[in-house]
Amino acid sequence: MPPLQLGGRSFLISWDDLTFPAAGAVALHLVWIFVDTSREAEYIIERRRLHQGLLVADATLCTIVSLIDVAIAVLAAQGSIMEKRRHERLLKFLVPPRMLCSILLFSIYTYAAFWIWEQRLAEFRMVRERDLLGWGAVDHRPWVTVLFEVIMLLRLFVVIPGACFMCAVLIPREKHATIAKGNIQRVLTFMGVGNEVVAELIGVLMTVFGQGTSDLVVPSDLLFGLALVSSRQYQGSLHCDELLDDEDHWDTTDIEDDMNKRARTTSTPRMPPSAVRASMIAGVNQPPVLLSAEREKDVTALQEITHYVTYAIAIYGAGMEFFTSTTYRHSSIPSPSALRRRVCDALRCCSRRRRGGELGVVLGDCCGCNQDAFRRLLREHADRHGEKESELLWGTWENRGPLSAPPFAAVLDHARCTLVVAIRGTMDIKDCIADLRALPAFFDPLGMAGDDASREGPFDDETDFFAHSTVIACAKDCLERLDEAGALEEALAPGGRAHGWSVVITGHSLGAGLATVLALMLRGAGRDFSDRVRAVCFEPPGGLLSKQLSDLTGKLGFVSAVCANDWISRLSIRGVQDLRERILDELEACDRSKWQLTMLMISRLARKSAVMPLPKYLCCCACLGKPLANMFLRWGGGPLRSRSGFGRPPARHGLSVLRKDAPPPTGASFALFNELWPPSRVIYFRPTALEWWCFGSYQLGREWTAEWIDPQDLYEIIVSTRSVELHFPNILRDAYFSAAAQLGVIETDELSKFPDSSDDDDSCSDETSSDVTSSRSLCARKD
Repeated sequence: MPPLQLGGRSFLISWDDLTFPAAGAVALHLVWIFVDTSREAEYIIERRRLHQGLLVADATLCTIVSLIDVAIAVLAAQGSIMEKRRHERLLKFLVPPRMLCSILLFSIYTYAAFWIWEQRLAEFRMVRERDLLGWGAVDHRPWVTVLFEVIMLLRLFVVIPGACFMCAVLIPREKHATIAKGNIQRVLTFMGVGNEVVAELIGVLMTVFGQGTSDLVVPSDLLFGLALVSSRQYQGSLHCDELLDDEDHWDTTDIEDDMNKRARTTSTPRMPPSAVRASMIAGVNQPPVLLSAEREKDVTALQEITHYVTYAIAIYGAGMEFFTSTTYRHSSIPSPSALRRRVCDALRCCSRRRRGGELGVVLGDCCGCNQDAFRRLLREHADRHGEKESELLWGTWENRGPLSAPPFAAVLDHARCTLVVAIRGTMDIKDCIADLRALPAFFDPLGMAGDDASREGPFDDETDFFAHSTVIACAKDCLERLDEAGALEEALAPGGRAHGWSVVITGHSLGAGLATVLALMLRGAGRDFSDRVRAVCFEPPGGLLSKQLSDLTGKLGFVSAVCANDWISRLSIRGVQDLRERILDELEACDRSKWQLTMLMISRLARKSAVMPLPKYLCCCACLGKPLANMFLRWGGGPLRSRSGFGRPPARHGLSVLRKDAPPPTGASFALFNELWPPSRVIYFRPTALEWWCFGSYQLGREWTAEWIDPQDLYEIIVSTRSVELHFPNILRDAYFSAAAQLGVIETDELSKFPDSSDDDDSCSDETSSDVTSSRSLCARKD
């Protein structure tokens, strides 16, 4: 809905946003009316020598305010989200008396609170030994009296934050934009970011939000629109798997036939529709191809992924080692016993730390924790496979500020005769700035661009050569530091320790993007080893390379691993713009109000609690859970699954239909961004069997499979919390090894060699078995 217009100014709220504070204020004022009409209130007024008319005025004003709030809530809740309110004039008429009553109530509460406070201080100053609490000779229900006084004092502290919030919301949105830009600029300047970079970052944020969007919707509309998009993807708080039957899921026309066939095979039908919808790839140009143990390239690619993922994790240092070793396998839930054991091991290591005796030059690691963790993870990897331990040649954990390379290291991998360069991913604010500054820049390391190719923006998505500008800058810094240290030239030169070996550059997240660009730079550098350089990337950023460069990486033998609906590999400026336009279209098509959508969210929560293993045994949850869920579901207008169009969108989304009536936007901040894709060839890992922990609220993938996909298949951002967790390195590592074990590329007992906290901690095992049983009952009919 367009922003609220009052007095010729627009604000960051709309009329339907007033439903929620009005409903909450009604409940709060009813409690205050009950307190004002109690006998204790009369006693306090008499004891504190306040005027009796104070209670009458308070109760009267609370009653008037409650009636006004009921009217506002009812009128504002009518109609759909984007529908203009039919009673807008009446709402505007009710706002001034409501604000006047709020000012009068604030005056009463302020007077009463300060008067009671002064009286209480006076009593404490005159207190005697026999009357320490100041009740005098009469002890008239002291605890109830204290509770009433506390409630009287708290009223002031409830009204003040509410008034401050309303004042902040009612600031004109033009001033909000100015304040936001100023705060961003001050924070970035404090961190040492130059003014040019600050201007580019603000420009990127404005491009993401889109010029003219604030004229169509307010922030709360975007939040509900995001929930609607999530529900269309079978995710989020508006979707409930229990409400989907076989026809709703498997016969949906929006999901392609090939996708349905693959979803019905093997053990996938045990998975709920939400997990299938999030992880299945339909294929834009061609359907995905399952990896096979009979194809040599598939086996080789999986072997490389399971081998080099250790380097991508180890370069994160001590913090990531601590996290991956204290969580349950396939999850991010910490184990108490493993946590206790790792803390004890860390204390013992600190007391007997080795300060020398190991080869390699390491910079920026003053206490040695990161390099010790790096060496330790590589040593454990070699021991698990019975291989010779890798040797650290050179490494740095220095943080040299924005637009510089993150920590990285050069390692001799004696087992595969490769020189590995491992680059760390996003771990601090500097790396986040590098991720955000996603402007495209010309990049042609192999000299393949023709004379007619654009060297500056705007670029052509199909024919030009361009990439993420900040990743290019960081990769150049990484190459300069490697050349300065001589880590590559000395080892790969004739007579060097790695002469004739290939070079593998690897990393996770931002490190994967840097690995790709650095490998392309070395490929085009014309060095003796340039033709032996390739990249093995883990969860590379989605907004990295143009289509030409992405296709080129596949021809050069690069490999990228993407885990299901991991959000980073799908994230790009163009992808966020696509999500923004989908949100606008969902808001336009929605026939519910925000109040109804809130009722649907509460209904899902009640239904979920009724089937959880622990609450379902409680009488109140067993008897009231489903009836309450059905009641809220009726208040919300019924399930959203009745809408047509659930399923996967076929391709990128154009501009929303909401913009057809808006004035034509001008300026570059509205232009659709250039398409950037992750590097190819992409191996996509998706789960084939799930378990549910924490009473059915936590999803865990136990079995995984792998398939070849195109980078363009990762165009859709799946809106769910699971998408964020699937980017964690420990979950990725377990998924890669599980898929490799399923295909027979590695031994099945290879997974048991990883430290599993569940072997030491039985607190989750019992919970897991019961949750798996309860959650699979949802999809038992599909088996």
